[in-house]
Amino acid sequence: MPKLVCHESLFPLVPRNGRLDTEDGQHSYPLINGIPVCLYPAQPVGDDARWQSYYDWFSPFYDASERVLGRVLTGVDIVVARSEVAAAIPACLNQAVLEVSPGPAIYQSAIAQRVGSAGHITALDISLGMLRQCQHRTQQQIPHPRLVCGNAAHLPFPTHSFDGLFHFGGVNLFSDPSRALSEFSRVVKPGGWVIYGDEQFSTHWRSRNDWRAKILRRLNPGYDRTPPDTPSSLECLSEREVFAGLGYLRICRVRKAVHD
Repeated sequence: MPKLVCHESLFPLVPRNGRLDTEDGQHSYPLINGIPVCLYPAQPVGDDARWQSYYDWFSPFYDASERVLGRVLTGVDIVVARSEVAAAIPACLNQAVLEVSPGPAIYQSAIAQRVGSAGHITALDISLGMLRQCQHRTQQQIPHPRLVCGNAAHLPFPTHSFDGLFHFGGVNLFSDPSRALSEFSRVVKPGGWVIYGDEQFSTHWRSRNDWRAKILRRLNPGYDRTPPDTPSSLECLSEREVFAGLGYLRICRVRKAVHD
């Protein structure tokens, strides 16, 4: 299992008196309900703060809302659409995989099936509320994910820690999406896979002005935002529309020796 490190020093974190500290004692991070809180900055700002607060509050209702209300608002069967996204996760038996923004464990079972019982899963989210939902829903999952509260733009892991990374939903709304994508490639081994995507209106949806489009724009500004550019550290192998034109998914590979 990849180690946790301090964002500022990149020194490993070790358990000490119910917290996680660097060996030199200069940096310390709390454990809340067994979840290490490695946020940087400790109090998120900008869009990160806004959406952290929202998802902490909304986390108990998120999944049910997407399944029921989401279908009414989008006209899309969310369960089927999720399965199409999950199908893009490659076979990664025995690998160490990081999921960024797992929410209430939406794609955790699919990742667990791919890595197998000898694999390792880490799930990082900026929302403790979402992580508690994930913690509850993955109690019987094998392998069980290690949960970390952190910021995608400052991942608390050493360079080249993971074999692959999966993220769907959120990057368009990060305070610093470009930095987050660079972090995605930093923590994955050269040649490893990175799959990420988010909500985005297709050309068809952008031209619509009906009640569905209006409500979706109001609820989630990410639909109309331009997705961040894929950094040079990632080679985009393919891109596709998902969720019937309401999202995009990019299949990437970390370029070799980028961070060496």
